Amino acid sequence: LDISDESLKFVELVMTKNGIKTGRYGERKIPVGIIESGKIKNPAKLKEVLLSLRKEEGMKFVRVSLPEEQVYLFALRLEKAGLKNVREGIELALEEHVPISAQDAIFDYDLINEDAQSLEVQVAAIPKNVIENYLSVFRDSLMSVQSLELEAQAISRAVIKKNDLETYMIVDFGQTRT
Repeated sequence: LDISDESLKFVELVMTKNGIKTGRYGERKIPVGIIESGKIKNPAKLKEVLLSLRKEEGMKFVRVSLPEEQVYLFALRLEKAGLKNVREGIELALEEHVPISAQDAIFDYDLINEDAQSLEVQVAAIPKNVIENYLSVFRDSLMSVQSLELEAQAISRAVIKKNDLETYMIVDFGQTRT
């Protein structure tokens, strides 16, 4: 599922003996004011949209790409000397890069580069309450969230082959922003 302020788009990928094929797909409008700048403002109305989707399409398990307005992205270099755990190293540096405390954030990272002395990681952090609100609405809608990821990461993973190191520009044309 791809969720934005004004729509919910979905596609089902079906594994066949000839590879992955497209199953069900479509879009549902999200009325104005339910989600604003990536934050859920009216959980009950979003639940109605999701319950309708579940009933009409039979979706029970979903992977969700989230709007990026509430997400902070940054690159971080961690020195290996004294580093016991990458996540702990990021957590200690988190508040230097984002305006939320480590205890109020949920974050993940991707390894960008590694040499003998250091690691370079790309970190994505989001306020914990934003994630909890999305998870709560999905739980109330009887949908099991298998994963959450950033919209841009989902798009790039979908259109660029794994381990392809070429340079690409991907443009996402939306109804209200590009």
